[in-house]
Amino acid sequence: MKVRESHRVFVRKTIHEAKEQINKPGDPTVLKKLKSLLSTLQDKLSELKTLYSEIVDLVDESKIEEDVSDSCDFASAIQACIVDLETAIDAKRNDGQSQEGQGATLDSQSSSNSSFQTGTKVTRKH
Repeated sequence: MKVRESHRVFVRKTIHEAKEQINKPGDPTVLKKLKSLLSTLQDKLSELKTLYSEIVDLVDESKIEEDVSDSCDFASAIQACIVDLETAIDAKRNDGQSQEGQGATLDSQSSSNSSFQTGTKVTRKH
């Protein structure tokens, strides 16, 4: 039981950190951290499920319902955070691609604008 509680403490800290990272503005290190947190939570969810099944065999029958309910609630919180992380990763990945596309568009516009302002003609080969 102490081992399970130690895992739960770690997972609570990880979920807290994930929520902080999700709300950070996009920068390349945030995406990497989100992926790391996602992987960690997926691993911990698997470990905790294994521990839950082992603990059920050891728990007094009168407390099984309560323990299973607590375990399911905790697993649901982990799964919700995993979904939030996956959503944030997709959004930040798409935002990064969008910004890259805008950068190319802006570079193209900037090139056209500077040639217009200097009176030079830009020709492009296709």
